[in-house]
Amino acid sequence: MGGYGALKCALARPERYALCGAFSSCCLLLREGLEDARRNGMDGWGAQMPRDFAAIFGDDLAWTPQNDLLALAKLAQAAGAALPRLYLTCGRQDGFYPDHLRFLQALSDLGVQAEFETWDGVHDFPYFNEALRRTIARFALLEGTKAQSPRAVRIRTALGHYFFVGCRRSAGNCTRDMEQSGPH
Repeated sequence: MGGYGALKCALARPERYALCGAFSSCCLLLREGLEDARRNGMDGWGAQMPRDFAAIFGDDLAWTPQNDLLALAKLAQAAGAALPRLYLTCGRQDGFYPDHLRFLQALSDLGVQAEFETWDGVHDFPYFNEALRRTIARFALLEGTKAQSPRAVRIRTALGHYFFVGCRRSAGNCTRDMEQSGPH
């Protein structure tokens, strides 16, 4: 649920971030996903995922706009907020791949720009490691390296299970940081 958490942070508080990297994200089409989970249950999702969903969305898995990525993007736009640069990846063999394509189209329909990169891969650590490597290379996210964005100065690295790559905005300059976005 790290990619979802990263996007939720970036879209809920766009003034705090200039960049968001999200890999193989679930919950991109939240309303439909929660309705499906309520209707069909979560058998086969493993032991942890139902607990994570209940902790995030409540035991009744109720949809709310403050948890919906597309609703958050609309709210940010309505407020005139500059959205962070969004970079998403998903492996072509990942079960979330079709949702990524639909989510990117929905963002485009809203006029929200997002970069998407895909290659062969499934929802596993080798894929996430490659996505992290590509993100670091793409945005020059190395300690002491100047990045493409004039707001970006450097990154404090703290690699975790899942992560959020962001650039905190402040007074025209920033430090890059990675925030844990929650367990999977």
